[in-house]
Amino acid sequence: MPLPVSSPPTQVEVWDTMWNQMAVHYPFFCIRGVNWFAVDALYRPQITAETTDDQLFALITSALSLFKDAHLLLIDANTVNVGPFVDQTLG
Repeated sequence: MPLPVSSPPTQVEVWDTMWNQMAVHYPFFCIRGVNWFAVDALYRPQITAETTDDQLFALITSALSLFKDAHLLLIDANTVNVGPFVDQTLG
């Protein structure tokens, strides 16, 4: 019996997966002063069926940059873009 074919995730599903993984596994929300629920309320409505991969990458990069945490890294495997999450002036 063949395996069922699944469609790729929607842009909203990608955001939700990232948001939930951070909510479960990232321990420094308080230390970094980031209200993760407020981040979701700000960014998630901007993601629609028309959102491109590049736009989604930019939104996620922007959201994660709020942490100013060098341990957070987002890499786009298709274009090898790396999101700059730390203000380089922080040293």
